[in-house]
Parts: sequence; C-alpha cells; structure tokens
Amino acid sequence: MTAKYNCKIKQKNKRGTKLVHNKGKNFSFTSAPIFFDDQNAIAMARVSGKEFNLEDDNMPQVIKTVDGGKHWTLTGNTPPKNYCSILIPQIKGKLVLTCNGATGDFYESTDEGETWEHIRQHENF
Repeated sequence: MTAKYNCKIKQKNKRGTKLVHNKGKNFSFTSAPIFFDDQNAIAMARVSGKEFNLEDDNMPQVIKTVDGGKHWTLTGNTPPKNYCSILIPQIKGKLVLTCNGATGDFYESTDEGETWEHIRQHENF
C-alpha cells in the first residue's frame, strides 16, 4: 500500500536537532498500522532514502501518527535487521516484529522501536 503523507524528519546537526518538512512524498507500509485509539498509531514503512537522506533506503522505518493517519512522522527508529518489517497487532503494550529471514526471528520493543530485544526464533514461538 502506497500513500501520500506529510512527513517530519528529525535530523541531528552540531547545534542540536532540527525538523525538516517534506510534503507530498510517498511511502509503503510493510504491514498494517497498529492503532492504539482513534488518533494514535504506529507502523513500519519503506521510505525513499534519497528523498530523506537516509543511510539505507531499503531499511524499513518506524513511523507514527497522532491525527488518525492524516500525517505520518518518521521516528528515526529502525528494526534490528532490514528483513524485519511486519508488526504483529495482536500483542498489546509493546511492538512485536517478525522477520522474513531463514529463521523467522521475533523481536519486541517497549519504546517505539528505539531498542529491540530478540525474543525467540520462529520454531520456538
């Protein structure tokens, strides 16, 4: 699914953090967004690195909304590996991510994807 959005990106420089606005760009969800209520949601998406000066434009990004999905914000957080991109919505209170690699690993985060903990491999889930 590709969508138009207004995106705010946090970029660090020597003077601190500044917000750079890029309007009308496209991104693709890698899994369905997880809505916590009518307005707040988090999702994994692929965003073009060229448009946003990301190091790896193949790496999924954690994005969030506070207005019901009208605008999405890049959090600056990424999954532990670039083939990990599907959030499991049935788990409440934390993000659980599954990976498409050979082992089908699972990771969890309690801080919107800033840090990830390897919780188990697919065959042990």
